[in-house]
Amino acid sequence: MSTTTTFKRIALVTVAAMGFGVLSVAPSSAINYITPTSSVTAINTVVSSTPALLIPGSTVTVNYGATFGAYTIPLGGAATAPFDSVEHSFVAELTAYPASAYSQVTSTAAATPIAKTGTNAGVALSHLGGRAFLTATDTSSGASAFGFAAQTVTATATSGLGAFTFTAAKAGTYTLRIWSDNDQNNAISANEMVKTIDVTVAAPSVYSNTYSTSVITNGNGTTPGSADVNVLAAKAISNANAGFITVTLKDATNTAMTAAAGTLQDVTGVRITSSGVGFIAAETSGGVPISGSGPVANTCNTVANNAGGGVIGGLRTTTIAAANISSNVITFYACADNTGGFGEMKIEVISTSGGVQTLATEKASYYGDVTTLTKTEQNGNWLALGATTGSAGTPAYKVKATDVNGIAVPGLTLTSTSSNSAKWTSAQVAAASGEYWYSITTTVVVPNAAVAGDKPVFTIADSVVTTAKVDVTGTVSGAPVTVVLGMGGSYQQGEVVTLTITAKDALSNPVADLTAHSLLGTAGLISNIMLQGATATAGGGTVGIPSSAAVTTVAGVYTWTFFAPVSKNGFTISNSAGGTYTIASVSASYEDEALAAAQEANDAANAATDAANAAAEAADAATAAAQDATDAVAALSLQVASLMSALKKQITALTNLIIKIQKKVKA
Repeated sequence: MSTTTTFKRIALVTVAAMGFGVLSVAPSSAINYITPTSSVTAINTVVSSTPALLIPGSTVTVNYGATFGAYTIPLGGAATAPFDSVEHSFVAELTAYPASAYSQVTSTAAATPIAKTGTNAGVALSHLGGRAFLTATDTSSGASAFGFAAQTVTATATSGLGAFTFTAAKAGTYTLRIWSDNDQNNAISANEMVKTIDVTVAAPSVYSNTYSTSVITNGNGTTPGSADVNVLAAKAISNANAGFITVTLKDATNTAMTAAAGTLQDVTGVRITSSGVGFIAAETSGGVPISGSGPVANTCNTVANNAGGGVIGGLRTTTIAAANISSNVITFYACADNTGGFGEMKIEVISTSGGVQTLATEKASYYGDVTTLTKTEQNGNWLALGATTGSAGTPAYKVKATDVNGIAVPGLTLTSTSSNSAKWTSAQVAAASGEYWYSITTTVVVPNAAVAGDKPVFTIADSVVTTAKVDVTGTVSGAPVTVVLGMGGSYQQGEVVTLTITAKDALSNPVADLTAHSLLGTAGLISNIMLQGATATAGGGTVGIPSSAAVTTVAGVYTWTFFAPVSKNGFTISNSAGGTYTIASVSASYEDEALAAAQEANDAANAATDAANAAAEAADAATAAAQDATDAVAALSLQVASLMSALKKQITALTNLIIKIQKKVKA
């Protein structure tokens, strides 16, 4: 390339930098340099895959390629002297961008450059500001011509002939225009190819404490659960994880937040703090906590010595910084610390938008030695004679083991001692989460045959801590003797009706629990009309009343509920033929709500009428009584007046007598 060409390029950049604009500059007339006026027939572009997500502040890289026609020039001939180089030029600029977000465009190499082939020439790409120069240099020896070979260079997300970059200061759409400035005059000529590409820069995600989740999973596994479960582990320090916490970060649109350029948008860190009992752990890289790639078994393996193993152990708190969060899913681990009791782990998310927010508080329980055994459930209060009551699916009874803190203790070896092992025994059939399930078996083999009414007792105890024990008792039931159907005597359309079968033995005790009893006829129960929606609430059966002889009772009772029929004619349920027991039918009659309401209203009206009549009679009686009282008062008044008149006469006569006496005395 000539010195003149180099000066021209410097001039282009200098003029642009000084703000004078870019002048049209004709190609150099140096004898060793020529710019082709054609041969680029198309330009292709792809936005680079780095970074994975474009957000404000990202550097945008657009890889480009081109389709070239063959272009060669002679080493002599038409020109006055031989040439030793030929050059293409590509220019890029932003033609549209968000307000106040203009950025200078810079030419650079693609992450994986794709070389353009030459004809008797070596081809190289150089850069100056927003312009790229593709130069073919003569390498021939005795050839008559050199230049560019026909070729298509196709850009990808990681490679290209070259690349143009700019900084996206704001969210929005940026339009980048690239053209083949063959004549290098900074103007698009008729024979120059142009390609535009729109690049969208997303607004940064805003962390949402509402949509983000934290889920704790029990154990040392590697598959996260979908909901919180009880975490239960031994208190002794162990390599195995007691449980793990999966934190999922989402934005305000309930969309997974995405890591871009190693930094999670908006979120600056995620912190976990343990209080109470238990350590926490996280995976690390180079001693720094990281989000990890998912649950990893035995991540608690450094708790004992607090070193090595690629994890942080023996900690009560740790924070994973945004730069070390590779996805929106983060995993923490709960670890034992040699202390029994309850632990809580607070998950906090630190974000630019919301500061420090508590996402969740997860819990874990660490158990010590067993101190107490307790019967928690007994499905087999009434025991089958000469058979086994209870199974792994539905045990006769359950015993729970707990430590001094009331925390369940799994993995124990418990013993069962029978009050009469020749007649009845109890065996453990299952265990889960500190609960131990048992069945009970009685014998009818003489001379140790159990009989109805017997009350077996079993003592369940820990084989190590023998003071931890509990007694369980039951009653042996005999064969069914009486079977009775029960049902309400009236119904309304569509209401829920309850049907029961009650079976008792010769001692009037309920028949055995968890046992199928052949109580009915071969076809079960029969209704004189179709009953819809009948559903068993205990034992077998799903739809309709029992259709076979066998039913399984609870405390001697089997119960169904179903919807009363629409029919107003009433219905009857009876036992089918072929059964062992005589069972009386039950019937229900239709109760018309409207008629009943009308009758009730009529009764109320009659009662009101009777009350009104009684009130009228009472009023008449009161009026008569008042009149009698008035007459009596009038008669009494006359009598008093007569008496007063007579009294006055007597007083007058007495006065006259006294005057006479006084006169005689004076005389």
